[in-house]
Amino acid sequence: MSTTETSNESQLTAAIVNPIILATKETFNLMFDCDLERTALGIKGPDFSLFHMNAVIGLTGQAVGVICISLPEATTKNIVKKVLDLDVSISDPLACDCVRELANVIAGTAKTKITRLELEIGLPSPLRGEDIKID
Repeated sequence: MSTTETSNESQLTAAIVNPIILATKETFNLMFDCDLERTALGIKGPDFSLFHMNAVIGLTGQAVGVICISLPEATTKNIVKKVLDLDVSISDPLACDCVRELANVIAGTAKTKITRLELEIGLPSPLRGEDIKID
């Protein structure tokens, strides 16, 4: 791969990732009055495990991949409490529905920020369980 190809790939990645991060921050601020702090980004290796509650959103078009929102149990419970004013267990289908809707809002907000790119953003699919890995 040439330096130009690597540079173009990095620019495309930044053009996708940065709006998704901004959309996530905006969504959490608006829905939960919560200010998120961006930390270092990096590629996760094959041994990286996700949290118990996840939503995966497919990207196709100019780039192909997935957006994965992975939440710890306590965060998931707090989201359900804030959205539905209910205390539910992590295995309750309502918890899955809330995380899927949160991911949908984030994806929709991100899509408005990356309209210049030729991308299709799919609907969120929930993944719940122990020791989930995405290659």
